[in-house]
Amino acid sequence: MSKITNGLPAKSYTDQQFWESECNTVLAEGWLFVGFVHEFLNSGDVVPISIAGQPIFIIKNNKNEITAFHNVCSHRCLKLVNEKKNVGKIIQCPYHSWTYDLDGKLKAAPHFGGTNQHRPKGFNYLDHGLKSIRVHIWHDWIFINLNGKAKKFEEYAKPIIKKFSDINLDKIKHVATLDFGQINSNWKFLIENFIEPYHVQFVHKTTTKQPLKDHYTIVDGICLGSGVDVKEENKDKNTLSVSSRYLSLFPNFIIGSYFPNQIGVYLNVPISPGLTTQKRIIYTTDGKTMSKEEINLQKKIWWDVHKEDHAICERLQEGRSSPASEKGGLLSPHWEKSVQAFQKLIINATMKSYKIMKGKKMSKEINSDEYRLAHTMIRVRDLEASFNFYCKTLGMKVLRKTDYPDGRFTNAFIGYGLETESPCLELTYNWDQKEDYDKGNGWGHVCIETPDVYKACEDLTKLGVNITRKPGPMKHGTRVIAFCEDPDGYKVELNEPIKV
Repeated sequence: MSKITNGLPAKSYTDQQFWESECNTVLAEGWLFVGFVHEFLNSGDVVPISIAGQPIFIIKNNKNEITAFHNVCSHRCLKLVNEKKNVGKIIQCPYHSWTYDLDGKLKAAPHFGGTNQHRPKGFNYLDHGLKSIRVHIWHDWIFINLNGKAKKFEEYAKPIIKKFSDINLDKIKHVATLDFGQINSNWKFLIENFIEPYHVQFVHKTTTKQPLKDHYTIVDGICLGSGVDVKEENKDKNTLSVSSRYLSLFPNFIIGSYFPNQIGVYLNVPISPGLTTQKRIIYTTDGKTMSKEEINLQKKIWWDVHKEDHAICERLQEGRSSPASEKGGLLSPHWEKSVQAFQKLIINATMKSYKIMKGKKMSKEINSDEYRLAHTMIRVRDLEASFNFYCKTLGMKVLRKTDYPDGRFTNAFIGYGLETESPCLELTYNWDQKEDYDKGNGWGHVCIETPDVYKACEDLTKLGVNITRKPGPMKHGTRVIAFCEDPDGYKVELNEPIKV
């Protein structure tokens, strides 16, 4: 049996910074599920979608191909398509009428170079079309790869493709749509809830008859989920009581197969840390048809089941605002193996992003744990006067002091803690320097934190320190600050701790 582990920390579901990291990794690196082919009946049909923090649109072109583009005009970057519709043969920006064909090629930029000057010198329409997004169609399902670097879909999705080898997906037929709209939950909760069987007999005790003991979990690379083999005596046509498999393809594609002739596919669109939209399509397999009565019964069953799930996921989201949820709760070592695997994929992707972000301005990735802020150096004209100000007046300690007779200078390091643990000040005293240093307009200040800036300024004034900026709220803010000068005229900011 696997060991008991904690779930993802609460911030993984609520924090804006974590969400942005997810958008740049989890939702950008793999194949992201975004729509259904059957919704695009005619060329020019377009569906805008906001996903992973980006506006995109999906469109059917004149060759009956489904393509995707960033939903942004090349001129002023206005969002081009604002609603689901048919655009005809062109996509036209409402701002300045820049016009594109259904393949994203720029066809018109009216008066861009002046009155009746539609093609300024050096301006090539071919260089300014819409930015395309990599697309793959798997049966009725549209996937995109935002960063363009994912494996070929057939290789990426191999685990889930293999698990549906017993069903002829070419013969699936769309029979019903359940559009749940917005759900006040992080997208991950909807995935996690779908792929674990532990909750079924508790949350769905009146809408399903799938005993917990008959369930099993599925972990196969990026294909995660669970299954259940229902015995004949438990079957009931008015509840979900058939043998089923509940599978996901990381990150957001989920599909269920229900014996004998039904599958359901869910489109979960991550909008923000606490908001997701969800739609479910019900299909029949092997060419099976369903009567209107059968369809309505299935729609009711699934609507009730999912509304139960949504209520739970929204309460999971609410629970993450409590400090008690900081460590993420616990995961069952038996029933939630698929959730553990899903969360590990999230961690691996976002941690990679975290390391890259810390070193993104470097020519290569570095290990940020090997670096720390050590000290700031200032040149002083009178070392003893500086010691008096920083140590006797402001309470720092001399950490080390070294004379360099050959170079005729002294270096002293002062601070509030050990030099190996805390940033400190390096005072450089050149023995032959008689004139004041030119501070320059690039120098800012040294900042020292104190719990009460007003009291600190009163105390410093009594000691003869020049307060150059009286204590009070910072400009355009509320944090209390003040400024004083050291013996060499360097500015020293005093401020109160950041409240977190």
